[in-house]
Amino acid sequence: MACGIFSGKPVDILVRLGNKFVAEAKRILYGEVGINVFSGPSEILVIADETAYPDIVASELVGHAEHGYDSPAVLISTSEDLARKVMNKVPEVIAAWPAHEGLIT
Repeated sequence: MACGIFSGKPVDILVRLGNKFVAEAKRILYGEVGINVFSGPSEILVIADETAYPDIVASELVGHAEHGYDSPAVLISTSEDLARKVMNKVPEVIAAWPAHEGLIT
């Protein structure tokens, strides 16, 4: 993208959180294109009660955990029922996640 892969023109700014590889790519490109922030692994903490949607909670947890082993995803809930539904939903979300060549197997 910094070289204009899609449009023939470089992008103005790269914006994305991600894993250590995203952080390294931004470091390498710093000065050639704008970057929003040097970020490393991310973490997420969801605090939810019985009114939360298990599908959404599971998707948020998986979306952050996919950055790597050093990106923890934690759910704290006042509802055991919700927590169990989310735990059951996580494998379904992972299975439905689009596989990227060499990243998810």
